[in-house]
Amino acid sequence: MSNYEINNKVCQRKKAKAVREGLSNEYRKECSLSIEKQLRSTLVYHEASAVFSYASFGSEVDTWEINRMILRDGKRLYLPKTYPKEMKMMFYPVTDLSSLEAGYMGIYEPLEIGNHGVKEDRILMLMPGLAFDREKRRLGYGGGYYDRYLAQYPELTTIMLAYAKQEMPRIITEKTDREVMQIITENEIIT
Repeated sequence: MSNYEINNKVCQRKKAKAVREGLSNEYRKECSLSIEKQLRSTLVYHEASAVFSYASFGSEVDTWEINRMILRDGKRLYLPKTYPKEMKMMFYPVTDLSSLEAGYMGIYEPLEIGNHGVKEDRILMLMPGLAFDREKRRLGYGGGYYDRYLAQYPELTTIMLAYAKQEMPRIITEKTDREVMQIITENEIIT
């Protein structure tokens, strides 16, 4: 990747973050409910025995109700714990959302109890992000945690949860960036 592309990717992140943070709380709440309904309507959600989700933070699509839905639907829920010194993350089982603790960057994380869930049969991974495009390229936060994880487990079914206003014409990518299989917004499911 050239310096020009790196600088443009940094600019894309700044612009995308500003757009998402500029959305009203009411708008984000309404959209998050619609995204939850869209997710629940998908075949991959119904077929999943386990869901690797995340505890939403800041202006991200609200996953707290989505995570409650996952537990109510009898699926095994796993959330990530980040290890910044090792530049990795691991997913641990969660049965009670009140057991989460503030961790890396103040994001709520599970305790390191139980095996991480890659031994599950049908895993669906839900992913946050700053922006996306129609080619299912996802702009993350720049740490590469999800990309490194997916390099180890490329068989996982991946869905990015995003607001429609997070769409960009084209996301600049690197060789290590992983496209997602689907993107769910309040308006559509991009496959």
